[in-house]
Amino acid sequence: MATVPDLLTSVRPLTRRTAPTVPRRTAIGGPPVLAGTVVVFHLALQVCHRRRPRLRTRRTAESAHSSDVVYEFFSGLGGLRLGYTSAERSLPARARNATRFRAYEIDQVCCQVYEDLYGARALRGVQHMEPWMRASKEDELWCCSIDRLPDAAFEGADLWLMSPPCQPFTRTGRRRDVWDPRCKALLRLLDALPRLEQKPKGLLLENVPEFQHSVAHARLTSTLHQCGYATREALLTPLDFGFPNSRQRFYLLAARAARTDHASLSLSSTEVVKPVGQFLEDAQLDSLQVPSHLLKEAFDGGLSLDLATRTSLATKTFTAGYGKTSYGAVGLSRAGPLLYDAAPLPPERRLVAEKRFTMSLPADMWSQVRYFAPKEVANLMGFPRTWSLPGDLPCRTQWRLLGNSVNVSLVAHLMDELQRWMQDDELTGSDVVEEVIHVENPDNYLRYAMRREKVRQELQSKPMTGTELDDANPIKTKQVSLKGLSFHPDEPIDEKLQEVWLWHGTGKEGAAGITDTDFDMGRAGSAAGTMFGRGLYFAESCMKSDEYTKADERDWYPLILCRVTCGRLFYCDWKSPSDHKEKLEDACHHEGFHCVLGDREKVRGTYREFIVFDNDQVYPEYIVWYSR
Repeated sequence: MATVPDLLTSVRPLTRRTAPTVPRRTAIGGPPVLAGTVVVFHLALQVCHRRRPRLRTRRTAESAHSSDVVYEFFSGLGGLRLGYTSAERSLPARARNATRFRAYEIDQVCCQVYEDLYGARALRGVQHMEPWMRASKEDELWCCSIDRLPDAAFEGADLWLMSPPCQPFTRTGRRRDVWDPRCKALLRLLDALPRLEQKPKGLLLENVPEFQHSVAHARLTSTLHQCGYATREALLTPLDFGFPNSRQRFYLLAARAARTDHASLSLSSTEVVKPVGQFLEDAQLDSLQVPSHLLKEAFDGGLSLDLATRTSLATKTFTAGYGKTSYGAVGLSRAGPLLYDAAPLPPERRLVAEKRFTMSLPADMWSQVRYFAPKEVANLMGFPRTWSLPGDLPCRTQWRLLGNSVNVSLVAHLMDELQRWMQDDELTGSDVVEEVIHVENPDNYLRYAMRREKVRQELQSKPMTGTELDDANPIKTKQVSLKGLSFHPDEPIDEKLQEVWLWHGTGKEGAAGITDTDFDMGRAGSAAGTMFGRGLYFAESCMKSDEYTKADERDWYPLILCRVTCGRLFYCDWKSPSDHKEKLEDACHHEGFHCVLGDREKVRGTYREFIVFDNDQVYPEYIVWYSR
């Protein structure tokens, strides 16, 4: 969830001014105070909303339509780059931005081909050069190991594209998952992402279907959700997008979002699958002839070969081992489809061949069987018809590079979906943070500190057991630290007491009354209702609190950010808690609990709420004013 972490870690005191005098008592304890003044912070930040657009600094809507800086990790031939640019061309000209790419690749052949194809400036010896220390305005290709780079090498992107090595997740790669050295680079990126000052707005990942149930996948989604991304994923095949090729792959999209949910992606095309013949070229047949000894070996061994004809509507996946004769007949049957380039087929095989078929091939048909040319493979994988690999590359090298690439047309559809998702009003709207006021009320703070100390003593006499939120399901603002920021030289939050930052939505009068005096228990529930009893209601998500804000005469809305000592939590996942309000209140008044956690996220898929029944357990410290 990307709400409070983005807000609090972005607060910087840029200007200080004396505000209209508000009632303040003389400081008698607690932190340093400035009697009769407030400190105003102007923010350049984004706070996500669910039903409301995200709070952000002012900018035009058009500037959000296209990412400016794209990092392509494990770039290979640049298939993801081509998918991105194909999707970008579908945008109106006014909505396009000049895009700068940075590719990361370790394979030297891939690096040379990428440099030739796209004119990117290749940088070798990246660790020694430290190019992340200076700004660049041109496309670059970093020929290096990703797992050896510092965090700074991943800063500055609007979008991450990646197709990590698939071998750790396949049967032939022994499915070693995160324990495979080839997974180090992906794990390095996941390790760095939470610490980046400028996280990408979106991400697209491609891999084999087996990735979906891997430990690496679990780490990926967990890290993305921790960093405030919503995720969508799907298993897709080019057959669904008009290509006669069954290369099924796993795809994951991620976007900074109001709610870090995880769901399946529904994506398809109205394209009718075209026959293989429409993707063929005028190939030099002699160089593509399958060696007869391999065909004989396959025939003698009873191996089935995956054959296609010009009328076929499906072909098998092309792998990096395509055309590698050292694999023998077994490799011939597994590395990808072959083309039976003759007509007509025997009648008993014709109907099957129009879809896809495997068969043991008799000798009288061997001369008509060939490999697909590299350009034909590229066509079947959705590369632009005007695109081609350098002609001086051996056929086998071209096949290897293509076998490790992606279906470009399918990626373009995904990029269209990701761009629309990132531009959705629920994610990106045009709300603006106008100012943040630091409240200093020494009387409130003293009573809060005294109550907090009492909670500490109660927890020492009767330790928390089963009421702490574990690391897998923490209070979402727990990861935030204000140490060293906005009047907090030391960490203001005591995690041992489950003291956290929480939001409260109100109007102008409520904001003034709460910060000038305190929360009024007599009015508890008057705005939010009393589903969990007559208490003070708070949320870890500002989207929930936004529901209760009211505009002032400037058309600004206030959210109050409070320190709340939750102490021993009474966890409530009842479907109808309003039927048991007295029990919830009694738990906090007489049974040693300090706060009720109403898990409506679990029960209704909305938000978790935190309810306290003692106003001294809350210290309202900031007022965030924003306009819609």
